[in-house]
Amino acid sequence: MKNRVLPLIWVGLLLPLFFSCEPDDSVSVAVDEVVTSGNWKVVYYFDDKDETYKFNGYSFVFSTDGKLTATFSGQNKTGAWSVNSSSNKLIMTISGTDALDDMTDDWLIVEKTDSLSNSKTTT
Repeated sequence: MKNRVLPLIWVGLLLPLFFSCEPDDSVSVAVDEVVTSGNWKVVYYFDDKDETYKFNGYSFVFSTDGKLTATFSGQNKTGAWSVNSSSNKLIMTISGTDALDDMTDDWLIVEKTDSLSNSKTTT
């Protein structure tokens, strides 16, 4: 009797590991809808150390046509952006300053809501 109970306990304990609920994609927010909804600022940037200061005063606008505009002290720099939804990446290309050069990369989207996009570089 003892030998039959133990396998049933293991099955009961291991069964939840093989089955889980699927996330409800109908409530997920599309990245392109989020980023094109206003002006954005970098609130935290870490590259071996905190380098958020590089982005103080910058404002970013992501246009629906794929144009990325960075504004700093009344000066505009333009670049491009796109979303690769199959790999969950935001791809940005922009240059002109050290800070903007740092933005040019593929960014893995690790969190998104209707007012936040949290990403990290994939390189």
